[in-house]
Amino acid sequence: MNRVEIDRQKCLQDGLCVAECPFGIFAPSEDGVPSVVPGAEAGCITCGHCIAICPGAAITVNDMSAEDCEPVDPELAVSRQQVVQLLKSRRSIRSYKNRPVDRSTLEDLLNIS
Repeated sequence: MNRVEIDRQKCLQDGLCVAECPFGIFAPSEDGVPSVVPGAEAGCITCGHCIAICPGAAITVNDMSAEDCEPVDPELAVSRQQVVQLLKSRRSIRSYKNRPVDRSTLEDLLNIS
């Protein structure tokens, strides 16, 4: 069972989590701090979108919080044109070689999180 929590002290009461969660995990409340809908945690797919969009870093999902996420590096931002090019271009060209892939390369790929 997933555990979704909102830190009442950090919450900016902007309602972004209520508006953005595609699974309806959050609901508005009278005091302004959204609540977790009883039983809705079972439908959470732990995508982390609520954590990413919360400007107050008030949401944790299964002990994962904003502090556990890699910050966005503006230096690595791509333009709209670059994204369109990536999505429209041919990206799956395979040129197999008759040699094994270096173990450290495989480990690096597996450890991307």
